[in-house]
Amino acid sequence: MKYVDKFRISNVIEKQYDPQFTDVDQLRFEKRVREKVAIRNLSYPTNLNHEEWDFYYSHGNYYVDKSTFYSELSYVSFNAVTNLHSKKEKKINLTIWTYGAVTVFFNGEKVANDDIPVYKPIKKHCFVVNAKKGDNELLILFQNLGVRDTRNLFGISYEEDKDIEFHVFGNKEDEIIATFLDNVVLEDHKLMLPSKRDDIQLGFDMASPDYGKVKYRYSWEKLHPCTEVDIPKGNPYILLKIKNLSRRFEIASEVIPIYSSIKDKDGNYKRMLGVIAAADGLSRGDKFGFYIQNILARKALGIEGKRDEEYFYETLNQIERRFDCSDFLISGVIRYLKNYEIAPTLSARIKEVLLNYRYWMTMEGSDAMCFWSENHSLLFYSCAMLVGQMYPDDYFPRAKMTGKELSEFGRRLTKEWMDDLEEYGFEEFLSTVYMNVTFACLLNIIDYADEEISKRAKNITDLMLRELALHTFKGCIIAPMGRVYRGVINPFKQGAQALMNLANPENPTSFGEGWLSYYATSSYQLPSDLIELMNNSQDKEYSTGDALIKLYKKDDYILTSVQSPRNDNFVRWHNVTLDKNPEKYLNTHLYTKSFNERFHGTTYFEPGTFGYQQHMWSVALSGEALVFANCPGASSDSSSMRPGYWYGNGIMPAVRQDGNMLASIFVLNDDYPIDFTHLYLPECKFEKVEKYENWIFLTLGEGKIAIWCNTKLSPYSDHLANCELRAYSQKSAYFVLAGGREIDEKLFKENAIKLNPTFIEDKNILFVDGKEFISFTPSNDKTQYI
Repeated sequence: MKYVDKFRISNVIEKQYDPQFTDVDQLRFEKRVREKVAIRNLSYPTNLNHEEWDFYYSHGNYYVDKSTFYSELSYVSFNAVTNLHSKKEKKINLTIWTYGAVTVFFNGEKVANDDIPVYKPIKKHCFVVNAKKGDNELLILFQNLGVRDTRNLFGISYEEDKDIEFHVFGNKEDEIIATFLDNVVLEDHKLMLPSKRDDIQLGFDMASPDYGKVKYRYSWEKLHPCTEVDIPKGNPYILLKIKNLSRRFEIASEVIPIYSSIKDKDGNYKRMLGVIAAADGLSRGDKFGFYIQNILARKALGIEGKRDEEYFYETLNQIERRFDCSDFLISGVIRYLKNYEIAPTLSARIKEVLLNYRYWMTMEGSDAMCFWSENHSLLFYSCAMLVGQMYPDDYFPRAKMTGKELSEFGRRLTKEWMDDLEEYGFEEFLSTVYMNVTFACLLNIIDYADEEISKRAKNITDLMLRELALHTFKGCIIAPMGRVYRGVINPFKQGAQALMNLANPENPTSFGEGWLSYYATSSYQLPSDLIELMNNSQDKEYSTGDALIKLYKKDDYILTSVQSPRNDNFVRWHNVTLDKNPEKYLNTHLYTKSFNERFHGTTYFEPGTFGYQQHMWSVALSGEALVFANCPGASSDSSSMRPGYWYGNGIMPAVRQDGNMLASIFVLNDDYPIDFTHLYLPECKFEKVEKYENWIFLTLGEGKIAIWCNTKLSPYSDHLANCELRAYSQKSAYFVLAGGREIDEKLFKENAIKLNPTFIEDKNILFVDGKEFISFTPSNDKTQYI
């Protein structure tokens, strides 16, 4: 299967969208809006001047991908066109893959149409075109609902055919530039160019999380004609640009941990506050900033930022417009109100905004806010509880409650969240992105809720930190995760590293999105055993959400995973959104949790089901020398898809771990567009990398890893070089063995090879040492369709 990779696309149209209706069920509301948003029965547009549209280029991308994040409901549309050139008249089978609404015209005739976008899974439409000899116009009109992370993309696949090829209409210079960029090779700190050009710009990306530095994020220089470009040390993120086309590179050896020079805990935390305070605000996709955490850090340090009053009012405007994640902002405003004096004018504005906020999806209003993830739900519940406490006698018009009533509403749901957590554990387990958010929210509850709830919040916070500490290896969190992003490839840079650095200043540190600013005014004390849990060996399994986690941590290596499927007679909790009358559960946490499983992915792992952001396994010899495999949701590292290139799984694998051995089996199918799985394996982070037949052997210090795959692994370079090995197969089986100082390198290799992993492809069974170790039996999960 091949994908068309030469398109011209129009400008993307983005307009705020008012659906003119509301719904107490937010998922159903968004489904109804998706059904309404696209313009129906589109005709072939006249007066197209597509030769002036931009050439679309994204290295290795199967899709035309304009995905982005929308904080408010938006109508999104764009058009794309390609030229199918055929050597003769013939029928050609094409397939379009998309999440949006698409109308497809071939030589002006409508050949495919789908008017209703979906969130997941991806849709597949097969159609036939009658190609004439010569040039044929293939035009795609795309429409979608912009709401939070939005998949504005489509791809067109076809069987390889020597009689056809695809080009863009008009000037072919863009195709030449795209081919040039595709053939640039990164070797260590050198870019190797296929030929000399005098129109190349080299950009260096500072990749700062500070929104105040967005305008200065890139520095550019024009290159003299050459075929080799030396990249100065200290520049891990590079852009090569020719006209309007560019390709991104990342030098893995330059992406390294940051350590604090201050080893005293209090002094180190003051340093962390200083880092947060020095940033204007947290960049939200380079579109706008969130400022409240940075304001809190400055106040804690006694610093008055020149624009902090302006930033505070901007924060209130974002809350009033009900941006997605505005619940984050309210939690910060609560902490500010509890600790600092407020001028009367600002106080009045805060009260106006907070009284008129929509604290839950059953309350009046329509917007793009996500209410149901584990961190969001607790934020909404606790903000309702705490804000209602502050204004007990005032009326909240969207809630149609007094403050006292709103506080009781939030308190009840907060208790239900805690009841569920105490029974099942975390759904967003070990998430190095979202645990920081949950940590900050729990601090608010510890500090400002009544004694009963405060005590329970403290115990839950202790549990969260202890679990993260268990999975901390050589200072870095190495863990399977309920939700994850691209930061999984660099554990030392992930947000929750800030928590582990707070507990032990010897560990690598991170910005942590500024959430640790709450800690400056909190009564909460970290558990005293965190460093011990980080440093000690571990061999354990435990349940969280619906997941069974296994952890095997020694001095020299760590191997950890979630089992798919789990085989311990565990009974899955029931998702009530699949019931005939789910609305009877409205305004309960079980309803919210069921929403979350539908949208953000299940933790009841079964092979073959559609995945989201779940990270299934890792093996590591340090916080940098990390290896894992996944089935990507995108074919390009540039994609912002969920699941993405390195994070999550489009189709879930079978996974089984037994001590220092692990195996995973991926079975793809014709209803999924990505045709490979891949290993993340940054060769520069290991001392030795040896490849022998189907084996790869890795060493660092006393640590050793052996990896076997039934399929030939092919090196591939996208942003990263010498970090990726692809298995182009519908069926891929991986076997991993880890070892340490207890065995020498030669014997370790011999023992690995003697285990003789053997994959029986027609039965989807992997044998190890002559015994069945793991099998893949496909499942289908109704909760994963929206």
